[in-house]
Amino acid sequence: TTGDYIDLFSLYNAGFVNATTQTGNFLSVGWQSYPARQANGNVGWGEARKTTAISFYGTRGCFETSVFMPAKANSLIRTTNAANRPDSLRLYIMEMQRCFTFTGLVDATCSPTVGDNVGTYWDNIAIALLDAPPPAAISIPIWSLINDAFPTNATGKPVTPGEAFDTTGAQVRTALNIAGQTGNTSRPAITGDSMVITAAGSNQRVDMIFRIKPGPGNYVSTGHMNSGIAKTPNGKVAASASGVNSDFFSSYMTRNGYFGSGTPASGDPVGGPGHGTTWNIHLWNSARMDTAENNLYPTANNGVVVGLTAGVYASMYHEGGAVAGDVDQQRFQGATFNPPRRRCFMVVPTGATNSTNIICDGTVPAPYGAASGTTQEYKKIIPDGLLTPGSHVEYFFRSCDLSATSTYSLAPDTN
Repeated sequence: TTGDYIDLFSLYNAGFVNATTQTGNFLSVGWQSYPARQANGNVGWGEARKTTAISFYGTRGCFETSVFMPAKANSLIRTTNAANRPDSLRLYIMEMQRCFTFTGLVDATCSPTVGDNVGTYWDNIAIALLDAPPPAAISIPIWSLINDAFPTNATGKPVTPGEAFDTTGAQVRTALNIAGQTGNTSRPAITGDSMVITAAGSNQRVDMIFRIKPGPGNYVSTGHMNSGIAKTPNGKVAASASGVNSDFFSSYMTRNGYFGSGTPASGDPVGGPGHGTTWNIHLWNSARMDTAENNLYPTANNGVVVGLTAGVYASMYHEGGAVAGDVDQQRFQGATFNPPRRRCFMVVPTGATNSTNIICDGTVPAPYGAASGTTQEYKKIIPDGLLTPGSHVEYFFRSCDLSATSTYSLAPDTN
């Protein structure tokens, strides 16, 4: 690189919180470059050069972060190569205890072993090249992908041994804990329910491309593929190519999506050929992804909580309409495929953006006038309660400019 270098890492930072009063622990970084020349002329690794500053945190949590000290700008890179561009680098991350420096720290608060400020955990340590080539068209944080599925029974509770496990429907979840920070170990675990990715460009559409091998309990006769796919795992009524505005399997059997198998590179507004009379586990389906946002009616002061950000997309159905009446619009507007769900409101529009001031019961607080208490936004592309144990889902993401849909980027790369 002709630019600079910086450290990146994942960190649970409890042991570094409020170092001067509560933990006594700090962090710092150092760099070592190759090649360097010793005084006797031999070539080897140069000395480890460390930052003069040490750091700590004021907020406890898990972060994707950096010490934010570019190595070259802080004179931490020294090599005999031209333009100070080393062949190889070593990054050192240091933890240090400085309890002796601060008289307010006592044994109980110097690297505490009990309480909230216990432990530091590092992962995904990397070096970033600051003038590297432009980032990929699609960026996918690994913790925002589908990582787990929890089978539940008809009451929505986790399944216990002895129940009819084969026909339980999965609650599909990501690896991200979306619960608010509490600053202590009482923070609950609330896993994310939708994948979130970023796509470069201002005139983009992003689609999730997927194919599904249903589990044994998804068939009309459990475990028998030749009995046909069922609309739901507990109803055992056969799905069919009966129209786009149908249950999930019937809808995709009718039309498998704008960029599904059998469509041209530029896409098919009609939605492709569909699966036909039987569910084809090898056929790719597609669904346009909506801009990511939380289910909360917007007010003047809750934009951060709503989180609507251009260029960030979630695995929820887009309202469609790139071509009027296209398959995405039909699915989004179809009351059978996408029944309305309750909209959340802040009771006091200028009040707190938390559960003490938010209702999601279908009623509309007076300040919102004629606003609807329901919405068809926020429907998950892979719905909860549908796939049974043993199901297998393969998926990737496709982004393209709306003015040239036959030119596209894929992630993860399928080559």
